[in-house]
Amino acid sequence: MNTVWRSPFWNTVTAVVFLVMAFTTTASALSGWGTPYNAIDLAIFAPMAAPFWFAFLRCFALGVRADADGVRARLLWRTVTIRWAEIDAIEAAVAPTITWTRSGRTRTTDLRVLGSYGVLDRKRSLGERAAEDLTARLSQWRARNAGT
Repeated sequence: MNTVWRSPFWNTVTAVVFLVMAFTTTASALSGWGTPYNAIDLAIFAPMAAPFWFAFLRCFALGVRADADGVRARLLWRTVTIRWAEIDAIEAAVAPTITWTRSGRTRTTDLRVLGSYGVLDRKRSLGERAAEDLTARLSQWRARNAGT
């Protein structure tokens, strides 16, 4: 069974910020079109615009998904896939964190993409609920795979 956690409000806010930045840098790159300064504007602003457009599009995929194989966190600049067997701990904080080990190297993945700031909601935040659900799923996985 797949479980997905997303923060539509914060994903939209982040997308709007990146859209404004992408549009501004693109407009700046094209502002001198047909003038001798166009090459300079293009050289400065076009490379700046590309990551903003990428981030704008990526905002709509931000979130965390758990399935039978493990956890997939779609962060702003990358996607992290963690198998259940690799997870050492899941901690609930302002933003949940997953501590995991792969190839002898311990890593920590911060799930800030869940927008766990509690700004609009006085109840448990999405991050707290996700951390509890992920911890329960990890315990279930460990119980099923205890003898293997």
